[in-house]
Amino acid sequence: MIVKALHPSIDGNPRTNLTAKAASGQADLVVQNASDFSAHDHVVIGNPAEELSEIKKIISISGKTITLGANLDNTHPENT
Repeated sequence: MIVKALHPSIDGNPRTNLTAKAASGQADLVVQNASDFSAHDHVVIGNPAEELSEIKKIISISGKTITLGANLDNTHPENT
Protein backbone atom coordinates (compact mmCIF):
# COMPACT_ATOMS: atom_id res chain seq x y z
CA MET A 1 0.00 0.00 0.00
CA ILE A 2 1.14 3.54 -0.71
CA VAL A 3 -0.33 6.42 1.30
CA LYS A 4 0.18 10.13 0.75
CA ALA A 5 1.52 11.29 4.11
CA LEU A 6 -0.01 14.58 5.19
CA HIS A 7 0.99 15.79 8.63
CA PRO A 8 0.10 14.84 11.35
CA SER A 9 -2.03 11.78 10.51
CA ILE A 10 -2.28 9.61 7.41
CA ASP A 11 -5.83 8.47 8.16
CA GLY A 12 -8.19 9.45 5.34
CA ASN A 13 -5.37 10.49 2.97
CA PRO A 14 -5.17 9.33 -0.68
CA ARG A 15 -4.11 5.70 -1.15
CA THR A 16 -3.19 3.43 -4.01
CA ASN A 17 -1.58 0.02 -4.43
CA LEU A 18 1.38 -1.29 -6.38
CA THR A 19 0.47 -3.10 -9.61
CA ALA A 20 3.88 -4.80 -9.70
CA LYS A 21 6.45 -5.81 -7.11
CA ALA A 22 8.81 -2.97 -6.16
CA ALA A 23 12.27 -4.36 -5.44
CA SER A 24 14.75 -2.91 -3.00
CA GLY A 25 17.15 -0.60 -4.82
CA GLN A 26 14.59 0.71 -7.30
CA ALA A 27 13.00 4.16 -7.30
CA ASP A 28 10.07 3.65 -9.72
CA LEU A 29 6.71 2.43 -8.40
CA VAL A 30 3.92 1.38 -10.77
CA VAL A 31 0.60 2.00 -9.04
CA GLN A 32 -3.12 1.60 -9.74
CA ASN A 33 -3.81 5.34 -9.65
CA ALA A 34 -1.30 8.17 -9.21
CA SER A 35 -3.75 11.04 -9.79
CA ASP A 36 -3.99 12.04 -6.11
CA PHE A 37 -0.20 12.30 -5.73
CA SER A 38 2.22 15.06 -6.76
CA ALA A 39 5.95 15.66 -6.99
CA HIS A 40 7.37 16.65 -3.58
CA ASP A 41 4.72 14.68 -1.67
CA HIS A 42 6.01 12.30 0.98
CA VAL A 43 4.50 8.81 0.85
CA VAL A 44 4.46 5.71 3.01
CA ILE A 45 5.30 2.56 1.05
CA GLY A 46 4.07 -0.59 2.74
CA ASN A 47 1.55 -0.92 5.53
CA PRO A 48 1.87 1.90 8.08
CA ALA A 49 3.49 0.89 11.38
CA GLU A 50 4.99 -2.29 9.92
CA GLU A 51 8.73 -2.80 10.20
CA LEU A 52 9.43 -2.76 6.44
CA SER A 53 7.30 0.28 5.61
CA GLU A 54 9.22 3.30 4.31
CA ILE A 55 8.67 7.03 3.91
CA LYS A 56 10.02 8.49 0.67
CA LYS A 57 9.62 11.72 -1.31
CA ILE A 58 8.16 11.71 -4.82
CA ILE A 59 10.28 13.54 -7.40
CA SER A 60 8.09 12.93 -10.45
CA ILE A 61 5.02 11.14 -11.78
CA SER A 62 4.40 9.91 -15.31
CA GLY A 63 1.08 8.17 -15.89
CA LYS A 64 0.88 5.44 -13.25
CA THR A 65 4.61 5.50 -12.45
CA ILE A 66 5.77 7.31 -9.33
CA THR A 67 9.51 8.05 -9.17
CA LEU A 68 10.99 8.46 -5.72
CA GLY A 69 13.88 10.70 -4.74
CA ALA A 70 15.71 7.73 -3.17
CA ASN A 71 15.75 4.02 -3.89
CA LEU A 72 13.66 1.65 -1.80
CA ASP A 73 15.39 -0.03 1.12
CA ASN A 74 13.02 -3.00 1.10
CA THR A 75 11.09 -5.06 -1.43
CA HIS A 76 7.33 -4.50 -1.49
CA PRO A 77 4.97 -7.04 -3.11
CA GLU A 78 2.28 -6.29 -5.66
CA ASN A 79 -0.99 -5.01 -4.14
CA THR A 80 0.67 -3.36 -1.15
